Amino acid sequence: MKRLSLKGMKQILPDAFRDKKSALLSVQWVVVIGTSYFLLFEKGEVVDDPWAHSVVLLLLASILLFQKLPKAVFDHRLFPHALVGVDTLLISIGISFRRESPWDLFLLFFFGLFIAGIGESLVQIIMGCLIISILSVVISPFPGVNHFQIDPDLLLRIPFLFGVFILYGYLAAQAKSEKKRAEQRVAALHDVNSAITSTLDLRTVLDVLLEKIDSLLPYSVATTIRLLNGDTGELIPVASRNLGAKERKLEQWEVGRGLDDDVYETRIPVRADNVQIDERVNNAEFFRKHGLVSYLGVPLIAKGDVLGVLSFHTREGHDFLEEEIGFLTTLAGQAAIAIHNSNLYEQTKNQAVELERSNRVKDEFLSVMSHELRTPLNVIVGYTVMIRDKMLGEINSEQEESLGKVITRAKDLLEMITGILQVTSIEAEAIKADLQEVDLRSFLDELGSGYRISRSKELTLHWNYPPDLPVWKTDSQKLKHILQNLINNAIKFTEKGSVTISARWLPDLKTVEFKVADTGVGIPEDALSLIFEKFRQVDSSETRSYGGVGMGLYIVKKLTELLGGQIQVESKPDKGSTFTVCLPIQG
Repeated sequence: MKRLSLKGMKQILPDAFRDKKSALLSVQWVVVIGTSYFLLFEKGEVVDDPWAHSVVLLLLASILLFQKLPKAVFDHRLFPHALVGVDTLLISIGISFRRESPWDLFLLFFFGLFIAGIGESLVQIIMGCLIISILSVVISPFPGVNHFQIDPDLLLRIPFLFGVFILYGYLAAQAKSEKKRAEQRVAALHDVNSAITSTLDLRTVLDVLLEKIDSLLPYSVATTIRLLNGDTGELIPVASRNLGAKERKLEQWEVGRGLDDDVYETRIPVRADNVQIDERVNNAEFFRKHGLVSYLGVPLIAKGDVLGVLSFHTREGHDFLEEEIGFLTTLAGQAAIAIHNSNLYEQTKNQAVELERSNRVKDEFLSVMSHELRTPLNVIVGYTVMIRDKMLGEINSEQEESLGKVITRAKDLLEMITGILQVTSIEAEAIKADLQEVDLRSFLDELGSGYRISRSKELTLHWNYPPDLPVWKTDSQKLKHILQNLINNAIKFTEKGSVTISARWLPDLKTVEFKVADTGVGIPEDALSLIFEKFRQVDSSETRSYGGVGMGLYIVKKLTELLGGQIQVESKPDKGSTFTVCLPIQG
């Protein structure tokens, strides 16, 4: 859409908000006087015709009635059409009462209406209709062929036709002008909307909005924006234009009471012709002191909520007309949406900062606590092992069994603390992949040699991998951690049966695939999408049979992704689970 120049934007308001009532009444008087003269006089004498007198009285009564109508009626978009219809009817009746062939007048009358409809401006319409009025006297069906003679009675046509044409020309020009102004207002609103939606920073939005409003209005106006403070419930000034620094800092200006509160509470525009004497204003002395006279307040409404008030103060008396208020209300609606979006952006940004700060505090807390807990736990485990191994004296079998349980639980706790430290490091992106060449077969041989199954379980470990596994680049420590977590989980959740660890090389896909399958308790289908989340467990009740804090599989997934791979799971309750890890060959 074409951008409006400052000059074009200034032209939106002066003509648009003229006093239509005064203009239409003035033109209507011309029509009434011209038509009355035309009907009452013939050949220099007053016509003694009751019907002609009745039409004249009807015309006079109509204009007296118009004077009593409020301005809002004249501003209504259908009023000009109604006026044209009534006047056309009355004038046609008047023409029909002419005693001498009225048909030429009818022809000229409607030809003048045609000119009024096609004229581009009021001046063009008036000039064209004036020429027709004069020609209606010169070109008459009655003059002789060989001589030129004008009947004085025909001169009555000039004021009659000219008055009628002025009225219709004025109405036609107004219709064209209003259409043009409507297009300009749409362009202006588009220009303002483009400007205020080009940024999400609230301060910038408010400054751009006030700047655009100042360029639109043809009169000097001080504008302020007050937004609702959610904590105090008061309207707080957040931006202003054309106010001195001293005025902006005054306490009375900061309070936000009176007319602005009326706008906020009623949710409709409020205007005051003179705030210096208006009873609704509780600080009139302030406005008198600073020369502020007329006021208009428009609510800023977005998503059904009143965000604040956009107010206008003029330093001279100004009558804010309905069309002007409608335009500024539409403008305020666009501004409210931009302010609403800016507030959402600010809230989101603040929440992101707060969330980042909370996560940082949490990570620091977990890291410090984990480090502090590991030291005393290692001491506890060390001394407990010394006592169990009878290094500090003899113990009986029951004491030895109890100490073994203490050591097992202490090691579980150490494992949990280590997991918390790993999660903290992963989320802080402090862990990087250290790629080194790894002989995969030797790696799996060494991993398998470290596993012994407790005699209390009827469980068998199967290792299944070919001898020709490749040498490839990966982070062996992280791969070991991934597989150990999966194998330990499989053993923990399988009381009897088997756990199978397999590996194979897929050269076509340039991938190494690891699988850890068990015949344990399995995982319900609705829990499969949750098990890789932090602090998630299939059974989180206090009476659950298995320990842990739910971070093992979260760590496995994060480390797998760190190595560029993927992990999947297949499981059925009471049938077992199979975890598949696919890692790309790095070299």
